[in-house]
Amino acid sequence: MAKVLAIGGAGFIGSHIVRSLLGLGHTVTVVDDFSRYGYLSYDFYASERLTLVKKDVRDLPAGKFTGYDCILCLAARAGGVRYLDTNAFSVMKDNTEILLHAINSAHTSSPHAVFYFFSSSMVYDGGRMAPSTSYGLQKLYGEFLVKSSYAQQGLSYVIVRPFNAVGAGEMVVPGSDGKVEYGMSHVLPDFVYKAILRQTPFEILGDGDQVRTFTHVDDIADAVVLMIEQGTKNDDFDLCGKEHLTIGSLARRVWKSVHADIEFPIQLYIPAPATDVRSMQGTYEKAREKLGWEPRRTIDDMIADTIGFIRKHIKF
Repeated sequence: MAKVLAIGGAGFIGSHIVRSLLGLGHTVTVVDDFSRYGYLSYDFYASERLTLVKKDVRDLPAGKFTGYDCILCLAARAGGVRYLDTNAFSVMKDNTEILLHAINSAHTSSPHAVFYFFSSSMVYDGGRMAPSTSYGLQKLYGEFLVKSSYAQQGLSYVIVRPFNAVGAGEMVVPGSDGKVEYGMSHVLPDFVYKAILRQTPFEILGDGDQVRTFTHVDDIADAVVLMIEQGTKNDDFDLCGKEHLTIGSLARRVWKSVHADIEFPIQLYIPAPATDVRSMQGTYEKAREKLGWEPRRTIDDMIADTIGFIRKHIKF
């Protein structure tokens, strides 16, 4: 059984990974400032194999990184297209500070641990590693940081690139006036919220022809557990679902899942930031060949789980 430190382990992806690890008998310490998902009280918080530390990881002394087999660096400022556009500098600054502190502390206190850096599909743009956003650029820089640490200092690593993780656990983002600010969270919870409210016309950021590959968060958790239990190190993996679809077609599928007997309304296309990526399509062949992993959940599963979660946590 592994001893795991999960930085940002109370976040969306992190919570699913932590739950899976605890269910298999591993011991996990979660460090999180609970700034985004603090309103959730996860079922696994009562586990005797879990230690919760409410703290910004940048304030965690290096000595607290001692004795771990795996260190999962999930903590980051992230959000939807508008969030990343309006917080470009803060995203680059904070995420770089978090990662550098985590790498230095891991190297100092647990030099034999495997350091898992959670990058993003946003390092790609049209299939090339050419990020057009500050978030994507910082994630690509982060990949170079962990690889450089291994080359110079010997800190083993795994780079994980989730493609548009979705499922139960993601929430829309309310503004200062209590109303939801669309585009600040990811597209699927935004669409689900709009569909439940029967928004007419239905607002779509951009022209709706942007292509995405979505991935169920539980499939991502399954892959990470496999990596840990197989002792994977010094490698990188794209983790994505099997289906590619346009943002416009996603809107229609969400609407149909919420309102099977109501016709999809007219659409209102809102200009997207210039940095919005046109195409982000992934492949999971490497993960299948090396890990024996492939995604099991469909886009309909992802939509259904997101609908269920939002209905549960928001009063309409």
